[in-house]
Amino acid sequence: MATVALTCGHAGRAPRPCPPVRPYVKNPARAPIGAVTAAAVAATGARYQICADGGKYLLSRAGTREPKPFELDDLSAAVRHQLAHRFLAEVSSVNCLTPGRAPGLRTALRADNFSPEQLARALTAAADGAAPGATIYLEVHLLPPPGPRCAADDPACEPLPYQGRCAEQTGYDPRATRKPAGMLRHAGGACSYDGECISGGCGNDCGPPAIEGLAGTCELYEFRRPVYCGCVNRRCAWFMTD
Repeated sequence: MATVALTCGHAGRAPRPCPPVRPYVKNPARAPIGAVTAAAVAATGARYQICADGGKYLLSRAGTREPKPFELDDLSAAVRHQLAHRFLAEVSSVNCLTPGRAPGLRTALRADNFSPEQLARALTAAADGAAPGATIYLEVHLLPPPGPRCAADDPACEPLPYQGRCAEQTGYDPRATRKPAGMLRHAGGACSYDGECISGGCGNDCGPPAIEGLAGTCELYEFRRPVYCGCVNRRCAWFMTD
C-alpha cells in the first residue's frame, strides 16, 4: 500500500475504550423454493437442490466422470466469462447433498446478484467447453442482503475512523461540527445515520452497505486530525470535526 500524503500525527482528546456495538439484525438469505425455479434450472440441463440449512443451494450437471483439476480451473474462468466478469468461484470440494465430498466449484453471493437459472445456464454452457462429459457441481452460499452495520437507536453506533477500531480511540466528540476531509473523495450513497455508512474498497471508500466487498484503490492517507466515515447531510462521506 503506497503512502500518498504524510503529515504529523493527530492530537486530540484522550482515547476511550471501544464500547460494545449492537449489530443491526439482518434477515438470513434463503434459497428460492418452488417448482418454477427447479424447472427453469432443469431447462438448462442442470439440477437444482436446496442444501439442508436452506441458506445455500447446489447446481449440478450429470456426467460420466469426475472433472480434472485443470478443468475446474478452466470452468471457473469460463463461468466468469459467461457472466460478464461479475462472478468469482473457487475450486473446492462440495458436500451439499452430494455423496461424500465431490470436486466442484463454490461461490458466495447475494441472492439478487444472479438467479439459479442464470447461474445454471452459465455453468452448463461453460462446462460443455471446459469439462465435456464431466459431472459438474456449483455450490452457492447466499449472503444476507446488505444492511447497516449497527442499530439506529444504539448510542455506540458512531462514525468509523479512517485509522483505529472505533471513534472513541480518536477522542471523537459527537457534538462537534462535521466538515469535508480534503483528499479522501471516495464517498457517496444516501443515509439517515452513521450506521448506514461503511468503509470499503481497501479502506478508502465511504459508502452504503452495498459497497461491502467491492474493490478499490489502496493509497494510504495520513491526516493531522482524525478522519471519519459517517452520514453528513444525508450522504455517506469522509469528514473531520472542528
